[in-house]
Amino acid sequence: APEVAARTMRRCRATFAAVGEPEPYAVSGAYGLRTVPTAFLVDGDGRVERSIEGWAHDDYVDVLAAATGRPRDE
Repeated sequence: APEVAARTMRRCRATFAAVGEPEPYAVSGAYGLRTVPTAFLVDGDGRVERSIEGWAHDDYVDVLAAATGRPRDE
């Protein structure tokens, strides 16, 4: 639900957008989502550069490093 996504992002102190979608999940279906959470790194032209399914910490660290242009801290 949208309010759950917003609350989660506040708790994580995230500085990027998160959205939730009510049933029947038309947008999720259009993107072929299979699991929640799923995150997308979208470029300036609106193209999906990378997606992450689930809570894979290393994947999120890699995407955040790519999005910010900063090297990944090991």
